[in-house]
Amino acid sequence: MSGSGGGGGYEYQARATAYVAAHILNQQPLSWIEHSTPDIPIAVAEETNGPGDDVNITLQDGTTVEVQAKHGLKKGQDFWDAIVKLGRGLAKNPSLYCILLTDSTASGTFKDQLRKDLKRLGQGRNDDLKEITKEVINKFAEKGIPDDPSLFRRLSITVVDLEDDAQAKSAQVMLSQVLANKNQASQAWKILGGDGLTLITNRGRRDAEGIARLLGSVSIQLSANSSNPAITAELYREWLEKTTSDFIVLGIEKKLSIETDWIPLKAKQSNGDQAIFKAELIPELYHLTVVVGDPGSGKSTLVKRLAYQLCVLDKKVLRVRLKQINNLCKQQHQRFEDAIFKAAADSSGVNEDQLKFALSCPDYLLVDGFDECDDLANMASQLTAWASGHSVTRIIMTTRPGYALEYFSDWKQIEILPLEASDIIKFAKRIFEIYSIDKENIKEQEILFENWLKNTQTASLAARNPLLLGFVVQLFPSDANSILNRANIYENIVHLLCQQDTQDRESIKIDKEDEPIAQRIIEIAGWKLMYQPEFLESEFYKILTNDLLSEFKNLTRLKVQTQVKKYISFWEQRRIFEKNKVGLNHTINFIHLTICEYAAAKYVSDLDDQKICKWLEEVRQDIKWQEVILFAAGLDKVEIIVNHLVKLDNLENTNSTDILLAAKALTEVNNAPFELRKAVFKRLQIRLESPNASIVIDAAKVLLSLIPQAPDLIGNIAQSLSYHTQSWTRLAAIRLGLECGDNYVNLNILRAVINECITKSARIYYQSKLPYIVPPSDQQKKDYGKYGRGFQEEVLVQGFQLLLKKQPNLETFKYIQSVINNEDCSLDTTNKLDEIFTTYVLEEWKNEKDTEYKKEYESLLMKLVRVDKPITLQQSLLQHLKKLKQKERTKYADRSFLEAVLRVTDSNLKIFISVQQVQELIALGVLVKGMSWWKFLVSDWYFLNENNDLEAVDAVIKGAIAALNIEHEKIAIEAKIALEQIQFCDELDVIKSVLKGETIKSENSSQTFDWALEKIREISSQNYSSLSLKIPTVPAEPKWERAREINISPENLVRALKHPSQGIYQNATLLLMNGVGGSEAINLIKELLKENKDNEQVLWAVSNIAPHLLEDEALETEN
Repeated sequence: MSGSGGGGGYEYQARATAYVAAHILNQQPLSWIEHSTPDIPIAVAEETNGPGDDVNITLQDGTTVEVQAKHGLKKGQDFWDAIVKLGRGLAKNPSLYCILLTDSTASGTFKDQLRKDLKRLGQGRNDDLKEITKEVINKFAEKGIPDDPSLFRRLSITVVDLEDDAQAKSAQVMLSQVLANKNQASQAWKILGGDGLTLITNRGRRDAEGIARLLGSVSIQLSANSSNPAITAELYREWLEKTTSDFIVLGIEKKLSIETDWIPLKAKQSNGDQAIFKAELIPELYHLTVVVGDPGSGKSTLVKRLAYQLCVLDKKVLRVRLKQINNLCKQQHQRFEDAIFKAAADSSGVNEDQLKFALSCPDYLLVDGFDECDDLANMASQLTAWASGHSVTRIIMTTRPGYALEYFSDWKQIEILPLEASDIIKFAKRIFEIYSIDKENIKEQEILFENWLKNTQTASLAARNPLLLGFVVQLFPSDANSILNRANIYENIVHLLCQQDTQDRESIKIDKEDEPIAQRIIEIAGWKLMYQPEFLESEFYKILTNDLLSEFKNLTRLKVQTQVKKYISFWEQRRIFEKNKVGLNHTINFIHLTICEYAAAKYVSDLDDQKICKWLEEVRQDIKWQEVILFAAGLDKVEIIVNHLVKLDNLENTNSTDILLAAKALTEVNNAPFELRKAVFKRLQIRLESPNASIVIDAAKVLLSLIPQAPDLIGNIAQSLSYHTQSWTRLAAIRLGLECGDNYVNLNILRAVINECITKSARIYYQSKLPYIVPPSDQQKKDYGKYGRGFQEEVLVQGFQLLLKKQPNLETFKYIQSVINNEDCSLDTTNKLDEIFTTYVLEEWKNEKDTEYKKEYESLLMKLVRVDKPITLQQSLLQHLKKLKQKERTKYADRSFLEAVLRVTDSNLKIFISVQQVQELIALGVLVKGMSWWKFLVSDWYFLNENNDLEAVDAVIKGAIAALNIEHEKIAIEAKIALEQIQFCDELDVIKSVLKGETIKSENSSQTFDWALEKIREISSQNYSSLSLKIPTVPAEPKWERAREINISPENLVRALKHPSQGIYQNATLLLMNGVGGSEAINLIKELLKENKDNEQVLWAVSNIAPHLLEDEALETEN
């Protein structure tokens, strides 16, 4: 604390911090020390417990300056304590500078005599020294501080007056030079002074970005012309946070909050670990990510949400649309790097060159819309090259499925999943609140909407897509019956927009007779923009005018030109079109690609059949036209499109996708002619018998979406193919049969297929091969393609439901229980089976009259459900107490694990937790998942509490953290947060004794039953969740070989093979299998084996390690 103490001392220290802050913002030297470079500060901290104690300053070149701030400095113990502390710090750290900062009210002995003498001592002069200086030298000698010119060169007394005199005013002048409004300089100075006091209390720190953020929070904006890169970065962050704080739903005037109204999206990896997790966790989980989602699945809004989220966390973020970068590179011949910053700076008010300098190495680059680029190969090459040159930056790119993802094979590919029912209803409620005219009956509307979704297949499927959900809610209830298919939803919403007035600006209106022209403008625009993704505004007007003149021959050119401009503005007001500035010109495009595709499909629907067929032949293989083809099918062109695709399908070409596209086109309508469906199903049946399992599963996947249209037709196909000799064809047939209905499934064949799913499970596809403890051979794992494993797990869940329905007996129940205990099923499937099984067994147990059978059911139930029947209050409390003790045991195990994490990350790491850092425990989630703790018994977690061989535990956890590439600081912060939330209870044994009426020999001997009851209530009310419940569900794929790059004790790691917890010894096995510990570990394993030849656990571990470390030479074991 300030040596002067009291309010005046603290205020002087706070103003000193404000003075430094002004220099930080203006990038001006303090001129307080003699240094090889100007002493320009970049950060200031308070109460650091360093030699200066009061203020710590970091300079541009990394030099640290410690400051003791002393208002009205006078000779006394306070002075001696301060000067000695500074001297000791200088002696210990030869690169440190120290300052005794005071003002003109200080004694002349210090501000004049000692100040001048310290300069002379630094120059090597020790003649004619003042008495105070000699006292300082003697005091230093007493304390063992050397009388060295190099030390005094780094020690100085600086006099700065910070009330209303010249130096304080000079700081305000500096502030005025970086503020957008110079008149706010005085206010800014007061704010910084007040913040100085806050920093003293909180022992805080500020850099340029933090200071800029502080001023911005009280509406003091910094100048966009500032040359300080930190100010530029902060201005951009503020702008990005503001512009991503809301989002729009087409057709609704009011903007929605990205923080409160956004629909949480779920995601999963395309390959490998199939855990379903929150899409918001992507920035934390991956370094290079491709987010893949269907049209309208919420990709762009997700990017907005992530940008906002990261800005709130003070991350350096760039958010761009790749289409805009593509156009800048193509039309203005800009370099990719320059185009990124030009696109990012667009409309921000920040100079792109300054932004490039300030964010040359951002924390995150968010890239939206790879699929909208016309040169995918070039853009992919440019982006991956940029990523290589910016290895620190995390990149998240969005695209639709099928768009040249092979260029991103090293990136993690993540799929966005359809919306869940609860999120659909929640979002619908919010739309009703904004959009509904009848505010009093919103609850009734919600109930009607929910029931309508359940009973209307088209609506329920559409609602799982965020874009379509917004449309569907608006069309309900007035146009509920008009929603026939997806294209129809778009048709209705465009018509609705056409009738709508805008509220926040003067609305452009159209006459009823001109509505066809306004609609036609959209259709022509969609068609043209599909061929050329962007037009300059003037060129766009000309093209539309010429096309309209050829169709509306009764109109003059002048009339059409006027209407084109008017109706482009009309649709822009209703957020169909958007204008973007490119150089000095504007381009026009649809605000959402899906609207463009629908509009192009409307144009196609007006072509004659011959032209449609010719167009199909040209574009059907081009992924960017797929949605247009599907929309056109929904616009009464399904027959011509499907028939022609069937005609084009080549049965001999296994790579042909024409029939799959034809099947997808059928899903766009609800009433396709029977013969049309039959023709498609016949072709797909041929594919279901292919010797290539991937082709079979892909065909079955398409047929699944068509079952609602023709369950009998597809059911008969499934039934006939369930007897096929190929296991993958049988799998596909049973999967289809289960969806079509019970009558299409033979129970004997179902059991055979279930057995195949268990004994010969399909291979999970990983982007890189991961080691298994006991690697299964290729004969054990079937290659059924990307979706094979998912098909098998659906067959298990639906198949067992059917068996329980048709054969609800003990034999079936025992069969299912054996599968639940099978470790090859995913956790999700096991949980589903467990839930189904428990429900059926409980019901049968209740209804069973036979005593012997009832006992069998009870035996099954005891393995699933704990049935407690306390008779008295005392028994009930004792039973509850037992649960509390179990919870307490979990707490101790949690603590042991978290303490191990802190030990291996850095025991000396100083962790300061800010509000922003108190978030989800993602890194801990990755560690727990990556070590497969969820697979092991609870007792394996409890073993950690026994503190068996902590060095061995630490070695394993250290290796796992390295294998999972987890940042040490991040997981240490999370571990510290989690640790601080654990509160232990030491009174449970006393409570138990009181409840039992036992004699207590302690200070609690007088406690009563009522006391015990109250204590139980108090402990039960503590809101503590175990670590396993706190961590989020996340995917984790360790690369164990990474741990070879860090220093792990081979002795400790090998010793971990004897640890009683599976979680420790199995992960130790994996680390050693992958060469962690090197040759030294091999010798230690041999010794371990000799000493533990009868230990089954050690034998198991070594038998798995040996083939990997010694190749063909296995370790010799003694009989």
